[in-house]
Amino acid sequence: MRMALGIGQRAAVVLMLALTGSLAAQEAPPAPPAPDAPPAPRAPRAPQAERLRMQVEERFGQMVKQQLDLNDEQMDRLRTAMRANQDRRRELGRREMDLRRAIQRQMQPGVAANNDSVNRALEQIGRIRIERAESENQFMRDLNFLTPVQKARFFSLTQRMEERMREVREQRGRPGRAPMAPRRPQGRM
Repeated sequence: MRMALGIGQRAAVVLMLALTGSLAAQEAPPAPPAPDAPPAPRAPRAPQAERLRMQVEERFGQMVKQQLDLNDEQMDRLRTAMRANQDRRRELGRREMDLRRAIQRQMQPGVAANNDSVNRALEQIGRIRIERAESENQFMRDLNFLTPVQKARFFSLTQRMEERMREVREQRGRPGRAPMAPRRPQGRM
């Protein structure tokens, strides 16, 4: 079993992808921004996507609670840790994406890139990577109420969820193929 420290942190991101993926597939991709345009504001999540997100979160939570044999208090602590981790990761991801877009705008053909500006953006991306590692460490500390076996099971569950979401995204990307049927968890680890 391959287990990376970052997998637990990606659980919340995977859940968000699961929830919004079906709606995103129906929308046309946005046009690339002009080189000097400010970043576009993010659209609020559609009610259907929010309902789907909540359903996936609930099902995943039930599976985690059962397979880790958690009581209600432990499950609440796990949800709190996951939300905090998700918030940190979302903010770091947003900041990095903004920086990458700023760099891309300067790298467009016909645009005179400013070395100092690009260098500052690259340095900030490096700092964000350090913050991500610190965030992973914080998430691990937040999970200290779990036993090592429970942590390992949790990471395994999140890894399987992530793999499943990757399969669903790949399946959706192939025209003419029917959607995949949901998998059932295979017993306890």
